[in-house]
This record gives sequence, structure tokens and C-alpha cells, in this order.
Amino acid sequence: MPDSKIITRRLLNKFIEQQKLSGAVAFLRFLIKKNNLRSFYSFLGGGSYLPVAPDQASKSVLFHGSQKKQSVLVPSASVARGGKAERQRRVYATDDPNYAIFLAVLRLRNGSASVNVTRRGTALTVDLDFINGPSKLKDGYVHIVADTAFKRAGNREYTADRRIEVLFTIPVTPQDLTVPIYVQTESL
Repeated sequence: MPDSKIITRRLLNKFIEQQKLSGAVAFLRFLIKKNNLRSFYSFLGGGSYLPVAPDQASKSVLFHGSQKKQSVLVPSASVARGGKAERQRRVYATDDPNYAIFLAVLRLRNGSASVNVTRRGTALTVDLDFINGPSKLKDGYVHIVADTAFKRAGNREYTADRRIEVLFTIPVTPQDLTVPIYVQTESL
């Protein structure tokens, strides 16, 4: 039985076309605006496609990118520069669609990657070890979550220290990114 919380690419593209949106990033930006989540749930058949409570349809949302489909996001330790794990376990999310898509499509096996979000835009960066090693970009998933349990942490990141129920998930590809990925050629 297919996961009822995964929105198929075909269904997502139908909604994007109907709303005259320009792709996955535009769809995620659409969801952030007030009452647009309710509009999307109406498109899905009044909640019959997704098992969601009516109060969830009016929530503000954030995004969590991952290589794996998940119905619940569990706090984990983040790895800081230098490979050292942080002590605090958290669930991370963002309100920036390109940030979430980048984390979803990034299969980091060697090297490093970073995201810097400013008023001027989102800068996605990988290093030469990423380029020259076994790391690659692959299809992934963006999980849409209610923002109620999250606190703003900076750089358009939000954190929660408890398990977070996923409202629904969309599949994404590296081609869904609307900003370039830069290669960092020098050490900081």
C-alpha cells in the first residue's frame, strides 16, 4: 500500500499547473502563505487523500529535506564543521524552499556542503572533496511540517527538540533547485 502522506509527482505537477506556479520551489512558497495549505488540501479532495485534521489545514508550515521518506521526524545530533556531533538532539526545518530541496537531494559521503541565506538570496555551496569524491546529488523528499513546535535558530533555520509529525511529503530532484550550487575552492 502506498504511503498516503506522499504526494505523487503527477498530482503535484497537476496542482502546480492549475495554480500557474513555476515548479517545486514556487509550490513550497505558495504553502507558506496564509490559507494556501487549506487550498492544497481542498485540491486533494477535502482531506480524503491525506488523513489530516481540519485544524492542521490552517497551520503555518516549514520544510525538512531528507533522502528518506519519513512520517515522523525524530531529533538527532547535528554534525558541526570538523565532523564533531553536537550534544543537543534536534529536528531541523527551514522556511526557505531551496534550502530544504538542497538538503533533500544532497547525498554527502565525502566533503562538506553549506547553505547561507541572506536577504539577497540563498547560496548553496559544496567543497572540492564533494566534487572529487563519492558524494552526489540524488532525488529526495521535502517533508512539510507545522511550525508550532519550532523556534527560530538563525540562517532561516528552525529547531524543535521533540518528535515532529509530518503533514505530507513531496518528491524533489536536483533540477527543482532555482539557485545555483557553488563550489568552494578555498578553505575558510
